[in-house]
Amino acid sequence: MEMDLAVTVTAHPGAPEVTYRLTVGPDGPSPASTVPDPAAAYRAVVRHRALLLPTLPPQGTTTAARPVFGGLHRAHVTGTLDGLPVDRDFSRTDSRETARWDALAPLLGEAAEA
Repeated sequence: MEMDLAVTVTAHPGAPEVTYRLTVGPDGPSPASTVPDPAAAYRAVVRHRALLLPTLPPQGTTTAARPVFGGLHRAHVTGTLDGLPVDRDFSRTDSRETARWDALAPLLGEAAEA
């Protein structure tokens, strides 16, 4: 799996942005990667690849996210994943968004660190 992802994270509105990069080639994470733990971020992306790629919502799904607030953290991920474009936003505004963030925490950063 090859990827070149840029991740921009803010802890809250007005906070300074932090930008990381994860680059992966045939031999795994590249030394150019700046995420805190490139190997863990790579494993998270491999496991939760679908969260980064554009998808259509499942038809017939009407389940609402629970109103569980996980924080003001925001992340924007851009780049490529196996030649496919990535342009996704992440937050911790409700239970569904927080679960997406937590699945990709090695890439996005732990909420307490962001």
